Amino acid sequence: MHKHNSLMAANGMTSVVQFPMMFLSGTFFALEAMPDWLQSIARGELGFSVAYNSPVGPLLWPRARNTLLLTVPNQLGVDYNAHVIESVLKFVAPDLGWR
Repeated sequence: MHKHNSLMAANGMTSVVQFPMMFLSGTFFALEAMPDWLQSIARGELGFSVAYNSPVGPLLWPRARNTLLLTVPNQLGVDYNAHVIESVLKFVAPDLGWR
């Protein structure tokens, strides 16, 4: 992939993540002016689980975190992950007293 394509892809991904976050945070519009269903999404209220007899949000977030911890490094590739590990061993480990 050419450097230009990588920059365009990174810019696109930033927009895909950043715009919904700004919209749902109330940066542009007051949350109270949004429809009830959108206010619920902005507050992280994603419904009610009949199986667990509790709101879905508290059940979902720990699972989403674990899913991201497993999938994001996998998508970044072996070279990137090897570089991160090498950097930790080279720069962080000595400061922590690791040998």
